[in-house]
Amino acid sequence: MIKKSLLSQLELAWSLLDYHLSDISVEEMSFEVTQPSVSTQGFPETEGYDIGMPTIAWILWHMDFWWSMALNHNFGDGHLKVDDISWPNDVNSAYAHLTNLKNQWSTCLLEMSEADFAQPKSKQWPLQDKPFYEIAGWLNMELMKNAAEIGSIRFAYGAQKEQRVGSMERD
Repeated sequence: MIKKSLLSQLELAWSLLDYHLSDISVEEMSFEVTQPSVSTQGFPETEGYDIGMPTIAWILWHMDFWWSMALNHNFGDGHLKVDDISWPNDVNSAYAHLTNLKNQWSTCLLEMSEADFAQPKSKQWPLQDKPFYEIAGWLNMELMKNAAEIGSIRFAYGAQKEQRVGSMERD
């Protein structure tokens, strides 16, 4: 029952991400809503509000990071590090890679029994000594949060683009 619910949540969160990434442009991927912004690979030194909003490119890298780490540490050898996660070159390759990670994750979850979901895994990441269902729930929450962030940035991009077009028409 837990497994079915978590897989259903995963598909729902993925559909929101799919909606926001289906026709995204390179320009949108690197659009900076704020100055400064978080736009490079890796983690900022602080999580203060003064660092600005991330770009979609950074969010895609961040998604690759946590999903790759979760797969490697919960179902692999547990040796993957943050420096092993490369920057997405473009929207299509980043989205294809995330799709691959999602499919790997789904396959791993489908192969688990309900009893497996109630037990911690040996090389567990990011939550230690918790039942695995908490990790799967955390991943679903991260996916939904990142999809919503991407959508918000696209709305900001669209509104600013409309303002630029409107002001050019008036000039």
